[in-house]
Amino acid sequence: LDQGVRAFLVEFRGEGGEDVGGLYREAFHLICKELQHDEFRLLPLFVPCPNKKADAGENRDKWVPNSESTEPLHISLFELLGKLMGLALRTKNSLNLDLPPIVWKLIIRDKVTDADVESIDVTAFNSALDLAGVASAIRADASVPKDKRALEFENRVGKQFFETRNVVGRKVLLAAGDGTNAVPGGGGDDSEVKKTRVSWDNWREYRGAVSRFKRTEFDVQIDSMRRGMACVVPFALLGMFTWEEIEREVCGERKMNIDLLKKMTKYENCFASDQHIKIFWEMLEDRFNEAERALWLKFVWGRSRLPVRAADFDMKFCIQTLRSAEESPNPDAFLPIAHTCFFSLQLPRYSSLDVMHKRVLWAITNCESIDADFAAGEIQGPSTAGDSDDEH
Repeated sequence: LDQGVRAFLVEFRGEGGEDVGGLYREAFHLICKELQHDEFRLLPLFVPCPNKKADAGENRDKWVPNSESTEPLHISLFELLGKLMGLALRTKNSLNLDLPPIVWKLIIRDKVTDADVESIDVTAFNSALDLAGVASAIRADASVPKDKRALEFENRVGKQFFETRNVVGRKVLLAAGDGTNAVPGGGGDDSEVKKTRVSWDNWREYRGAVSRFKRTEFDVQIDSMRRGMACVVPFALLGMFTWEEIEREVCGERKMNIDLLKKMTKYENCFASDQHIKIFWEMLEDRFNEAERALWLKFVWGRSRLPVRAADFDMKFCIQTLRSAEESPNPDAFLPIAHTCFFSLQLPRYSSLDVMHKRVLWAITNCESIDADFAAGEIQGPSTAGDSDDEH
């Protein structure tokens, strides 16, 4: 597939939009939204980072694969996601995925460190790390004889076993030894699985077991995603990328590059020097936050992140003055109209930055569907509706 080529056509049941590109991009956006949404967890493929639940550490806004999603249906869906990631890489239709570095590193088989583990689950990491602090304190305590250190360690640590919690919070029993085996459930008091107690002699082994489990917890899910990607992009080529580069190529830039967008903008029936164009850029730069910029981009292009570089744009952003508003004595009464398939925006000549901000913000937060029902026209009058099949 070449850049900008669609792998399939999209039709939204019950809506009148015709896919000329906008519905395709909207489908990618909705898939990512469904994968990463607390309120409607229809697909149990991803869960919030444990750091979000703990309200501590980094990446609290990120999502990680659900290590308990191992059913055949789950595996096939992870493979499908991998294929979509491959499509995003090849065709530059970015996916709005918020995944931490450890996931991207695992996908390209980069080295995963304890710092990567800590960046998603600081609680599990610190619980193991704290044992090193206890051991050091005991060694430094001259009042504790060498032959009493084991007992002192037990008194300070209490009953702690070779177990940790997975990303959904369920206890997992770790096997002593190399720590590669784990039993879900943590082995309760009546469990037939023998639990190994953490002691002065094996606390380093326990810390290693926690680290190994956390670094391999998503192996099944990551392998499935990698297989899916390999159906679209030869896996050997992924080795050419760093994890930062592969994330950027698949997901685009999280922060909108407005300077790049300006370079990739053309104007029809208006000029960059027009007052309403100047205040448009001022609004985008100074009035909108990143979340609102993402909403705006979805409104005009059906995606929430810009391509990484100019060569990745399959079309330029087009700003037009809304003709129907030109014929009205009160252009402030009109909403902007977007044509997502053609990455274009029809913008009234608003009288001030405040008015434009209010009207555009209303449009991007309330007109989310891509349809041919001319909803904007019903609000503003039939004369404002364009002839595109994918307008907001």
